[in-house]
Amino acid sequence: MSSLFDTRLQSTYQVAIDILKREGLLGLYNGLNSSLLGIAVTNGCAMPFFFVLILVFELVTPVV
Repeated sequence: MSSLFDTRLQSTYQVAIDILKREGLLGLYNGLNSSLLGIAVTNGCAMPFFFVLILVFELVTPVV
């Protein structure tokens, strides 16, 4: 088993197996909560902005 500060290059598969051995299945999901929170905040800000842009575009674009 490798140490925490081992600098050997490993494949994604090897890293995933190492995490599964050391921390179990839930170890693969560490840090997911903060990522999802960041995505939710970004989407919460971006979506209303795009809806306003769509409304403005519909108002200024003549119907053919």
